[in-house]
Amino acid sequence: MNNQQLTQAVDLTLNVAEKIVTDPTNKAEFLLVLEKVTANLRMNDMNRMRLLNAAMAEKFKENKPEEGKIYALTGAPGETCIANGNTWMESEIKEEA
Repeated sequence: MNNQQLTQAVDLTLNVAEKIVTDPTNKAEFLLVLEKVTANLRMNDMNRMRLLNAAMAEKFKENKPEEGKIYALTGAPGETCIANGNTWMESEIKEEA
C-alpha cells in the first residue's frame, strides 16, 4: 500500500470515527471499515495503523462531557450543539461576563 492509499484509508477510518462520536450506534460500521483497512495493510504499515488507533482512542477519550459544565444538547440547524454533530467541547456553553 503506498502513502496515498494509506492516507485515503486513514481518512475513511477517521470519517467513520467521527460518526461514532456523534452516534455510537455506528460502532459496527466503524469496526467493519477498520477490519477492511487493516486487512489491506502490509506488516510494515501496521505501526502506522497502531498510531492511528492510539490517536483515535485519545480523541474519543477527550470527547466526553465534564461534570459541572453546561452543554447545548439541541439547537437550530447550524447552531453549535450535540444534536448537530458538534463535540462536547464545541457545545460547551460559556458563561458571559
